[in-house]
Amino acid sequence: MLDERSAADGLAAYYALYHSADRTDLFVYPSEAVNGVVRPRGFLVRARTGMDLFRPLVTAHIHDDETARALYQQGMIPGRPCYLTVPEDGARWANKYLQISEAELHRIYRYVPERYESEINVLVTTSTGTDGLSRCEIRA
Repeated sequence: MLDERSAADGLAAYYALYHSADRTDLFVYPSEAVNGVVRPRGFLVRARTGMDLFRPLVTAHIHDDETARALYQQGMIPGRPCYLTVPEDGARWANKYLQISEAELHRIYRYVPERYESEINVLVTTSTGTDGLSRCEIRA
């Protein structure tokens, strides 16, 4: 369901798989059993973070309307604000089932080493300050 190496799935993967269990609530919506195996159709994570102690961060991995409705009913607390972070294609269900305010579009950029060209800035020099720490200076 998630690719842990994908930048697009990184946030959801972190909070679903690695965030502290005592500060994370994971809601999974299972699908029908196929050959005796139940596979989840989606999940929603509600996590308490240091970003805002009063508003949890909520992220979800949803691909259909039924899953969205079920997960938002299970995982959202009515009347309580949160930071909802969903992929752009999941925004249609958030807009359908939730009251949204202050929406922002974020972009995820991926570093492609083949396109990188190193550039040396000859104006920057490094030295050691009086306190013994490294420092960089820009000189003309």
